[in-house]
Amino acid sequence: MAQDPWGAKALGQALAMATNMAAALAVGYFLGAYLDKRFGTGPWLTVLGFILGTGTGLKMVYEMAFGKTEEPVKKGAEKRKIRRTKDDLAKIKEVRDRLLMGQDPEDKDQEGPGPR
Repeated sequence: MAQDPWGAKALGQALAMATNMAAALAVGYFLGAYLDKRFGTGPWLTVLGFILGTGTGLKMVYEMAFGKTEEPVKKGAEKRKIRRTKDDLAKIKEVRDRLLMGQDPEDKDQEGPGPR
């Protein structure tokens, strides 16, 4: 793998962060200004939009810098998921077999092939 002596990757990430932050601020501000003009609420929705844009921009920059935080997988959760899938497949096969035999898949009391 080639070295990056000029730090182009880091520069690209920093530029992306700055662009995301600026875009979030602009969208929040202009949306708030538009809503203020539409509803005649003075500067309040502009201020609110700017604050929400700032928060959104900071969240995006944080996620880009440190990665998205994910909840750790609990021990045994993956096994339960696989077991549930196997149970579901067994039920599907049972319903398929009942349908092929001409039985009602909902009626568990039926014995033998039903009317065809």
